[in-house]
Formats: sequence, C-alpha cells, structure tokens
Amino acid sequence: MTETYDLDRDGDIDMSEEHARHLGHAHALRESVDGLVGENPARPR
Repeated sequence: MTETYDLDRDGDIDMSEEHARHLGHAHALRESVDGLVGENPARPR
C-alpha cells in the first residue's frame, strides 16, 4: 500500500510541476504579445 501511495504522490507532483511549467510559458508568451509585464498589468487607456 505504501509503495502505491508513493508512486501516486510522485505522479501528482510531476503533473503539478509540468502544469506550472506550461503556465509559465503561456505567461511569457502573453507578455511578449501584448507588451505588458506582471501578473495583473495595468492596461494603458
């Protein structure tokens, strides 16, 4: 039981890390497209 739990937990951690990596790439792409930097950038009026 412990080995299965460890494998499931390791898989979940790997998936979380991969998801975060892709979100970082999408964020960098958005910044390069619209020129605004940061999590909640103020939009020019």
